Formats: sequence, structure tokens, C-alpha cells
Amino acid sequence: MSATTDLQLDVYTKFKNNKYAKEATLKKYTYASYDPTDPMATPTDVDSTVYLVFGIIEDSKVLTHDTVLRTGDKFAYYAGNGVIPVTDDVIVVGGDTKKIKQSADAAVDQGALFEIILGT
Repeated sequence: MSATTDLQLDVYTKFKNNKYAKEATLKKYTYASYDPTDPMATPTDVDSTVYLVFGIIEDSKVLTHDTVLRTGDKFAYYAGNGVIPVTDDVIVVGGDTKKIKQSADAAVDQGALFEIILGT
């Protein structure tokens, strides 16, 4: 394993074993290669188990990498064992579905820990 993969696995395992972390499903949508005979491409979703620790923010705040959090947004730290969250991916936690509005690598570009903001 590379050092980055070891770090990703370590953070993921610590989140998984943390009583405050919530197990969630990250849905990434992908499309097949372009087919001019089928202009209505159907996306395929790929599900991954991830872990989130939610934060409570009462005032606007700027986080790592200029992540802007406004009152009312849902903020979480995310550990996905190498599965990188991007804008418009979907997170499902206990039946509640939210889109990722913004994502930033909080582990100095190691891909192990992310700050995410969830919207509707």
C-alpha cells in the first residue's frame, strides 16, 4: 500500500469506529461512453460506504481551502477510504438524501479526510 492509501484507510477506520460517526452511502453517477445513436444516455450509480461526522455551525464561517459555510448548511467531515466526494455527488444517511454542494480536502491533499457541505 502507498502512504496515501494507508492514511486513507487509517482515517476511514477511525471514523468507522467512532461513536459520533454516521455510516452513509455516497452515490457517484457515471455515464457510458458517448453513443451518437442513443442521445438519452442513462447514468449508472456506483455506491460506496463512507463515514461522516457532522458539525454544528451557528455563524457563517470559512473553512479549509475557502470552503464557505452559511447558516443552515449541513457540514460534515467525510472519510471515504479513497472515494473522493465531488460537487453534485449524493449522500444518503439514514434515508435522508442530500447533494454535496462543496467539497474540500482537509488532509493537505492526501485524499483521506474531506470537509463537505450538504444541500437539498
